[in-house]
Amino acid sequence: MKDLSPQQWKSGIAAWLGWLFDGLDMHLYTLVAAPFVMQLLMAPSTKDPAVGMYSSIIQASFLVGWALGGAFFGRIGDKLGRARALNLTILTYAIFTGLSFFAQTWWQLCIFRFLAALGIGGEWAVGAS
Repeated sequence: MKDLSPQQWKSGIAAWLGWLFDGLDMHLYTLVAAPFVMQLLMAPSTKDPAVGMYSSIIQASFLVGWALGGAFFGRIGDKLGRARALNLTILTYAIFTGLSFFAQTWWQLCIFRFLAALGIGGEWAVGAS
C-alpha cells in the first residue's frame, strides 16, 4: 500500500465510493419497493399480489441491467479509457436514479431502474480494473 501514488489512491477511493453508493441504491430500493410500487399501482396495500409481482419484475430488471452494464461499459472502457468510462457510468447511474423519482407507472420505474443498473454494473467493471 505504501507504493501507491497519490493518483492511485484517488482512483481507488473514487471507485470505492462509487461501489458504496451503488450498494446503497440497490438496498434502499429493496426497503422502499413495496410502498413505492403500491403508490404507482394505486393498490390498497403493500400485501396486494400485484405489488409483489411488479416489485419483483423491477428488481429483476435491475439485476439484468447490472450484468449487462458490466459487459457494455467494460468495452467502452477499452475504447475510451477507464477514466472516461467511469465518468460515463457514474453519470448514467446518477441520471437514471434521479429520473426514478419522476416515474408515474411501474414500467417507467422498471426502465429507469434498468438503465441506472447499466451504469452501476459498468462502474463495478471499470472501477475494478
